[in-house]
Amino acid sequence: MSFTFAQLFLAALCFYFIVHSVTCLAEIYHLKRTINEVPAPLKEKITLAQHRKAAKYDIARTKLNWCEVSVTTLLIVALTAGNGINAISDQLMDTVGDQFAFHWMLPAVVALIFVLVDLPFCWYKEFRLREAFGYTRQTRKTWFKNFVSLTVMGWLAVLPLIWIGLFLWQESGSHWWFWGWLIFSIYLIFSQGLARRLAYFFKPSRGTAADDEAVLGALRNLSERCGITFGQIWVAAARDNEALPPAFAFGHRQSVRLIFRNDIYKRMTPENLKAIAAHALARNLSHMYFQAWLLSSIAGLLVFLFLAWFAPQSWFLDEIGFRVYGPGPYYGSLLTFVIVALPVLLFPFRLPMAWFLRHLIFLSDKYAMRYTGLKTTVQALIELTPTPMRHSSVTLGFFDLLFSHEPSLMARIRFVQKCNVRLLKSEQNAALHQEELEKTQQLENVQAAVKEQLRRQRVIEKSAHNTRRIFESRRYEEKLAKQAAEASYDREHLMLKAYQDPHWQDEIKDSGINNSTHPLYGKSLYFGLRCAMKIIGARLKAFSKKHVDTNHVSPEKTREQTHS
Repeated sequence: MSFTFAQLFLAALCFYFIVHSVTCLAEIYHLKRTINEVPAPLKEKITLAQHRKAAKYDIARTKLNWCEVSVTTLLIVALTAGNGINAISDQLMDTVGDQFAFHWMLPAVVALIFVLVDLPFCWYKEFRLREAFGYTRQTRKTWFKNFVSLTVMGWLAVLPLIWIGLFLWQESGSHWWFWGWLIFSIYLIFSQGLARRLAYFFKPSRGTAADDEAVLGALRNLSERCGITFGQIWVAAARDNEALPPAFAFGHRQSVRLIFRNDIYKRMTPENLKAIAAHALARNLSHMYFQAWLLSSIAGLLVFLFLAWFAPQSWFLDEIGFRVYGPGPYYGSLLTFVIVALPVLLFPFRLPMAWFLRHLIFLSDKYAMRYTGLKTTVQALIELTPTPMRHSSVTLGFFDLLFSHEPSLMARIRFVQKCNVRLLKSEQNAALHQEELEKTQQLENVQAAVKEQLRRQRVIEKSAHNTRRIFESRRYEEKLAKQAAEASYDREHLMLKAYQDPHWQDEIKDSGINNSTHPLYGKSLYFGLRCAMKIIGARLKAFSKKHVDTNHVSPEKTREQTHS
């Protein structure tokens, strides 16, 4: 089964509306459930009445967000499936014709419609609701003046940019997408607040050097603990408080330049400034701001490549209700598609980017907790929150992810508390492991000492045994020497006794004959062998002679025997 582009767009729009609606309803239920209990870390910071007030303010604001999402979804349906853009296109075509002005005016008019629809929600959320809860000191006239200057004048300022973009698009041919992406990447530097921070990188003299010795001492302690050296420590100008984070840094581990926001430096304690500086160092080490710009730039590159493929085609515009004029490229229709449909189609891809930036913030809090301690980090996070708190501190994480990648106060506190528990547990495990290693090492040392002692004992016993043997040998030698000294030098005592044949001895015992009468007495071994050989030879001759006589009997004797 194949899906058309219109079905894909409607599915993305339904997903966009359902996710926002479910999240807003869950946020309202969560705030009502936690409205009667102040979180434990904030009990010293705010009262129960202030907590309830902030929760009720966020409930009302979330309802407005839900209403705004619903109206925006209906507006997109009216502009696309309801032929709203086609009606605007027809009116502009009848007015200016198929000219450059048509492609310039169509996205400008659609953008103005979104601004006008958003006006009552901005007025009620940013002024009327704050006024009702006492969270603003602006007057109605002042607010409308600021809104007109920031929104309407901002829309008017975009008109020449659209004109310049369309002109470059037409003049650059097939490479328009590259120049558009390049301009978009440069624009991100200003929209993400990087330009003001870069101004302090190129011109740090915009601020003043920090001179509080207590703060400098706390930062020196932080430098020793985390292994990062500070080159310069500055305080930003008071006029930049709205555009800067609490602290930010430039450099990498060596000669790092640290800049504090002016109001933060003046009202925070040295220990809290130490935790804020550690958080800023962690963001700098992770290149958080650069990664945010890089991810947005890569996403913009993919979008421009997508638009470059769609630019000479009209089928995808026809399917979602965009009437196109001419053979293309459809400049005005494509820019209108970017304003109306592209945010809906890219919504599922925006969530992972927001989650990644949120994750970097959590990691920076973990870094600060690691080098400044849990108590100091939590206290710094609490002190960064203005009093009285305008927003509830217990909002849902996914709600923050949808409407702002900055996590809520309690989400950050709970995260560093969990990290601290894991860190303590890992330290305990490391200590237990080290203790086990020490016990094992001690046991091995004892075993080695016992083996060495046994070896030495065996060596001592063997040495004593050898000493006894030597001593006994000397005593025996001395005894022999003494016996030899006492003995007579008569050789008869030294000569061996004569050998006596046992058999011959038995014979002479009966006859009383002395051994000296034996034939071999006093003879040598050679003489004995000769006698034995003669006896054997004589016996062999006798035996041979007897045998010959038996075999040669005379004939006369044979006849006599026969006759007999």
